[in-house]
Amino acid sequence: MAKIYLWNSIAYRRRSISDTFYENGLATIKSMVESRGHKAVVVDFANNQYYLKLSPGWLVLTLRKLYKIIFQSPSSFQKHVLQIIALVLQKLLNFFQKRYLKKELDKLISAIKKDNTKLLGIKVWYGDAFRNANYLAKRIKKKIPDIIVISGGYHVTLYEEQLIKESQFDLGIAGPGSNAINSILSIADKYADKWDKTAVLNEFRKRAQQGDLGTVFFKENGQIEKFTGNHIGNSNSESLRYEINPDKVKVHVLVESSGCPWGKCNFCVHNYFNKENQQRNMDEIMGEIRSMKSQGIGLFRFAGSDTPPHFGAKIAERLISENIQIIYSMGSRAIKFAKNNYADLLANYEVMLHSGLRAIFMGGECGNDQVNKEIMNKGITSEDIYYTVKAFREAEKNTGIKAFLLLALIYPPPLPPHINLQQVEDDNLALLRKTMPDSVMISPPAPFIHSRWFEESEKFGFDLEPDFISKIMKYEYVLYKPPKMWPKLDINLNGKPFVEILAECSVFRNKVQNILGIPTDVADEHILMFIAAGLTDPKQIMQARMETMLDIISCDYTYTLKLSEKVNAYSEKIAAL
Repeated sequence: MAKIYLWNSIAYRRRSISDTFYENGLATIKSMVESRGHKAVVVDFANNQYYLKLSPGWLVLTLRKLYKIIFQSPSSFQKHVLQIIALVLQKLLNFFQKRYLKKELDKLISAIKKDNTKLLGIKVWYGDAFRNANYLAKRIKKKIPDIIVISGGYHVTLYEEQLIKESQFDLGIAGPGSNAINSILSIADKYADKWDKTAVLNEFRKRAQQGDLGTVFFKENGQIEKFTGNHIGNSNSESLRYEINPDKVKVHVLVESSGCPWGKCNFCVHNYFNKENQQRNMDEIMGEIRSMKSQGIGLFRFAGSDTPPHFGAKIAERLISENIQIIYSMGSRAIKFAKNNYADLLANYEVMLHSGLRAIFMGGECGNDQVNKEIMNKGITSEDIYYTVKAFREAEKNTGIKAFLLLALIYPPPLPPHINLQQVEDDNLALLRKTMPDSVMISPPAPFIHSRWFEESEKFGFDLEPDFISKIMKYEYVLYKPPKMWPKLDINLNGKPFVEILAECSVFRNKVQNILGIPTDVADEHILMFIAAGLTDPKQIMQARMETMLDIISCDYTYTLKLSEKVNAYSEKIAAL
């Protein structure tokens, strides 16, 4: 039967401590195609040991010590000098990382050539991962001219034709890819004895035209063809099997729903992908959870766009009734008219806490109601946020179970004419004082393609360069890096250049930490890891955030490796219950 290699594209450095979670997308495709009698080989460089090998030890240890001094230094002059030194060392580090990765990709190409495999699928991520995926595609087509290179993943789904146009991929698949991959493998079977790349692509194009492979993009002689059809989700979740790797972190990302019940936020692109909020069949969700537990995984991140409390409570009730013990986090919007629905909200959170909920990610976006209404179109007010958080906190008290609430803000936001930035800052701080979340995720504003902020950029105060989309696809950033170290990007907001926007974001982040004592930029998946490692005190979380931040910006992952070991032991312990 036909075989496909599946490569998880990777940047030169970790961007988050959660980068080494098990890769559910490629594992799903592998499980699905092998259930049809085909073969798939998953190559996933995103593991703890590989990230270590990417960087020389002496260099990253030096950088870690240097950044620690920078963060602790009270002298702005000393910081400036040390940042210049750090920038030089980062460029040297990047040279070594690029050289090592290219050698590893050449080894992968050699293995594929030796195996006489003619299909390569690449899960594409943003920034350097996209650049590296494109490099691999170009390189392998020189070594194996008749290979078909397929791209998929979130980056393809978001940028569509633009990404295929600016890459070396033969075709791209948007959305769930198992059905399309199965189709091309079936076609490849016909040409097992006499491979014909053109004939395989032509047959696959005909299948795509019939509309049963979802959205597929073809590239031929520089021209892009797009065929759209019904997206068939990845089912048979109980058959999803991971290739257990001790260098991966035992957290399963479970997609329990798609789309968002609101789906109207001006800054968000989820509504472009999924016009409707669809919740998965409960039996299917339970089957996937049991399957993961049988593989030694007891930690879960529910990764739907939004898990409404009433739906989360239904999952929780099934977990409790079937005595399935897990620990999980999820993302969930604040509830409109939360004050009026307080009793139901409280009951929902209580049952979820009893079932293993330990962290919830909530988008607040802004404490100013006019900004949330006119700029964000968030559909909720600061009162809604307050009463949603209040219900969560009361549920904690009633159950005696500690859980963590993480609130997201966009700062500085685009502003309506009658609101100034100081008002927004004051209202944000007032909201945070009232709610006191366990962490605040503070992100700069970004007009992503397909969002209203992008489609109506001038209305919202954005001034975008003509090749903005081309640049943003390849833009590599790490939020913890000082703004001066971010790549240049010509975005202006309300007349301010992007570097100034980043600086304002950093200043506000520091105020939240220093004035309110709330950790920033600790996401729900990070909290899962901290809980598993026994870090639940705010001071411990602040220290863990600092250590993992040093790991990420220096590429010395000493602390993260120790953390991962504790997480895996805890996940296995929960799975055994």
